[in-house]
Amino acid sequence: MDSTSFVKRVVGGIIDIVLLFFLLNLFSAVFYEIFHTGNDYTASTYIVIWIILPVQIIANMVTTPGYFGGDSVYYVLFVLLFLIETSYYFIMALLPTKGTLGHFWMKMRIYKTDGSLPNAATLLIRSILKTISRYLFGLPLLLIFFTRKDQALHDLLTKTVVLEK
Repeated sequence: MDSTSFVKRVVGGIIDIVLLFFLLNLFSAVFYEIFHTGNDYTASTYIVIWIILPVQIIANMVTTPGYFGGDSVYYVLFVLLFLIETSYYFIMALLPTKGTLGHFWMKMRIYKTDGSLPNAATLLIRSILKTISRYLFGLPLLLIFFTRKDQALHDLLTKTVVLEK
């Protein structure tokens, strides 16, 4: 089994982001209907929030000690979107495909660095770290260029590798 190329991982990631876009767009529309605050937000607005809000909240929390101000609906939405994205990565990795739909379509699979299959705890931690990586503008993914086994930060920290089937 060979490690996957950066291009295959990027294409697989784009597939996953597109699928998550539709999933989160649906969720956001439902969220909007349930928690309508009088603002005319569209589901697309919530997707923009999915991309920008985590960075803004994290930046405010880092730069302003004790910062937890703002509209609480956005914090609830942030947590829910984080959980949905992390759940997608985690649940898909538990299925027989051993990876996301992007991994499946690009013929990739997640393994431990010793060649065994990762357990549920490892996959959960990897999923959380992968979601956090996206909130850091994908910068931890650039480690793929500098590691022998083409591992991103979430792979290094969980001792996993993405290999071709």
